[in-house]
Amino acid sequence: MKVFFPSVEGLRLVAALLVVVYHIWTDRISGGVDVFFVISGLLVTLSLIRQVEKHGNIRSVSFFSGLALRLLPAALTVLMAVLVGAFYLLPATDRLETFREIVASTLYLENWLLADRAIDYLDRESPPSVVQHFWAMSVQGQFYLYAVALFWAATRGKNLIHALLVINGSVFAISLGYSVYQTYFGDQAWAYFDTFARLWEFAIGSMLGVAIWKRPDLSLPGAFGWIGLAGILLCGAVFKVGTVFPGAAGLFPAAAAILVVLGSRSDSRWSVGALLGSGLMVSWGQ
Repeated sequence: MKVFFPSVEGLRLVAALLVVVYHIWTDRISGGVDVFFVISGLLVTLSLIRQVEKHGNIRSVSFFSGLALRLLPAALTVLMAVLVGAFYLLPATDRLETFREIVASTLYLENWLLADRAIDYLDRESPPSVVQHFWAMSVQGQFYLYAVALFWAATRGKNLIHALLVINGSVFAISLGYSVYQTYFGDQAWAYFDTFARLWEFAIGSMLGVAIWKRPDLSLPGAFGWIGLAGILLCGAVFKVGTVFPGAAGLFPAAAAILVVLGSRSDSRWSVGALLGSGLMVSWGQ
């Protein structure tokens, strides 16, 4: 099975644009990052299942080297530019903290540094972090470690698909429960950056990937895709994402992303896949 879905690339572009638009022109957060996490679970799972089907096991070195070649050049270029700019543009009192965050971002640990500082993501009173948005990339990098561990455990059994569903289902339930507790009864600012409070989003995407692998024709009527896209576009307006995520409210963009993925696989010429899978959307979304 091919693991490239044109409509998913277009959906990535929509999520990225929402993050930019909401951060620049509003005082709200879009929920686009949550869509990214679900998509990551979907695509990484399909890629690793294909690897197991082809080679009999996962090849961790090949997997991580491929990710490094795809992700690190652009990320390191940005971080180096920030490092140089910090020496010329930032006051001396801010340089050390900026350097710490650049190191944390390079090591995919920025989310934990921000969680430790318990930053209010939309706090306009505190000086903004230059590389704060690398927190999502850090969480995603930690998801990849989970994916390899997941497949290592799943391939120990006799039925890969069954093991993936059981493990992901358990992780989904535990992580979502922890996320709800931390968000509404614990420390929401911490939970926002906490990988364990976000892991359920990757797990649900991973289960979607398993379902699609098991049933390549799995789809929903085209109308569901448009409903899902509308949900993603409206998520930041409906919810105060910065204060109620990643708890139960995070199920909204996650479910909407699933509707888009399955609805875009409809044979209807009017499905959302026709828009999201267009050449322009795909080229900008990759």
